Amino acid sequence: MRSTMVLLLLALTPLAAANVSPSFIVTENFSAIDIAEIMQFCGERTVAPTLNEALCHNDTNDKAAAKKARLYKNPVWSFLTLANGTDRAQQLVLEHKFAITERVTVEDLSEPKSAMKIAGDTVSMATRDYKAALPAFRLALKAHETKIWRISIASDIVTQPGFFLYSEKAYFEAVQDSNIVQALFYGLMLSMVFYNALLYFRLRLTLYLYYLGFIISIAIVYLGLFGQGFAFIWPDAFLFQKYGPDIFKFTAFLSGVAFFTDLMQVRERLPKLARLARYSYPLICVSAVAAFIISPTVFFVTINIFVFAFVVYGFAIAILSLAGYLPFSAYYCMALLLLLCGITANLFTAAGVLPVTILSIYSVQIGTAFETIFLSLALGERFAALREDNQRLQLRLIAEKKRIARDIHDVVGTELQMRLLEIGAETDTAVGKRLTEGLRSTLNKVREFLFLLHTEEHLAAHLEETITSHLKRLENTKQFLVEKTIHLAPESLATSDAYQLERAIEEIISNIARHARANRIRFHLACNAHKGFLAVVDNGIGFDKAIATQNIGFESLRYRAERLGGRLRI
Repeated sequence: MRSTMVLLLLALTPLAAANVSPSFIVTENFSAIDIAEIMQFCGERTVAPTLNEALCHNDTNDKAAAKKARLYKNPVWSFLTLANGTDRAQQLVLEHKFAITERVTVEDLSEPKSAMKIAGDTVSMATRDYKAALPAFRLALKAHETKIWRISIASDIVTQPGFFLYSEKAYFEAVQDSNIVQALFYGLMLSMVFYNALLYFRLRLTLYLYYLGFIISIAIVYLGLFGQGFAFIWPDAFLFQKYGPDIFKFTAFLSGVAFFTDLMQVRERLPKLARLARYSYPLICVSAVAAFIISPTVFFVTINIFVFAFVVYGFAIAILSLAGYLPFSAYYCMALLLLLCGITANLFTAAGVLPVTILSIYSVQIGTAFETIFLSLALGERFAALREDNQRLQLRLIAEKKRIARDIHDVVGTELQMRLLEIGAETDTAVGKRLTEGLRSTLNKVREFLFLLHTEEHLAAHLEETITSHLKRLENTKQFLVEKTIHLAPESLATSDAYQLERAIEEIISNIARHARANRIRFHLACNAHKGFLAVVDNGIGFDKAIATQNIGFESLRYRAERLGGRLRI
């Protein structure tokens, strides 16, 4: 395509140019004008046209065509004739509104020796007259001078001949206004990214990850489409500028569909619609891979079909929410409504229905900014709903725990108590007494467990005497030499924590007694209101750590440590 852009210089003298009727006369109070109506539109040409060609005229059809985006195969050419109607030199600026992947040339035909100005695709940012988001060309006119410029636009994706002519002062003011809008927009997007990234790392909800992918993709798409990325972030990265916005439309589609589906509980309420949305994932991934082998035009058309499908899906969810098939979210519906308003305002501005102002020019970005804010509010609303669901689940679990505790108390506890009474009534032997004491101790432990299962209260625990009793039993039955150090701050452990620690100590002592073949134990326990430490060392035969740590006993110890907010180290 680029090789067909043969630019033929037309040697016209300033005198010849002066004999041509000007398309526009610059006056003292001139500020800006959309020049699509005053350009001589020549249509598609493989070589540069001349002024005498019949193709270059200003009929109604040509003026209408000059405003529309089309998939031209060849460069689009036009002429612009300007006259300075003032007594002083004028510095004008010709800005191309849509030159993102297009290659634009501006040639001063009144001065044959002047260098051709080129901007756009594959042309370095350093060669531009102005370092700005969109290509802008400086046009100089002396007092009462008339000049002709020949302009070409070429692209292998999409071409739209949109130009504005400014006085240099008005151009700088417009750029300043644009920079303020862009700074506010990208500042908002960046703050949303950081805020929701912090929430994701804190809450670990994939919903926030989907949202992050969506708004990051949208921001990169806009950076490419409106030129700020190429001008200030990735200058001279031509391939990324050309294909990046469309590639990130793919990622915006994938993350956006996943986000909308999860946010509005489509999987739970409308599983068929969720499955239909899921079918689009492999399709869009295949399309993204195919982008490397298909033509840029086909790639551009394909991704915009997906964008349209995504917008339809988002609005369908909003309608289903309003109809009651999905949970109602005023924030979500408002987000989609504001985006629709921005798109509509942009279309009306392009059609000439709305006046060109800073708000109408950037209406899509403004709509997107409000959409991002309200989607973030909808995300917060969804998290609140999840928290309420979790609280209800916790209440149901507590009720279930109490039911289990009552059943164990009524069945196991009562049965143990009856057996204790029977044994105590029939024997007075030493063995019978030890058996009775052991059964009574077991019954007390069952009652303690049932108390913890039945209530959420945290009562003060007296753990030291229980631990001392366990160690004394080990000394008496196995002839162990026990060195113990126990430092427990008063009321440092609640009943539930003491229960976990006691079960862990019992498991450790049991393992040593059964497997260690040891005769000496060092036991150290220290605990205050903030932290604790338990260490047990024996002089036994040891064990294979890789095998033993898979045992249920070690798994139980690890579980107890985690419940206490600690860790197990062997």
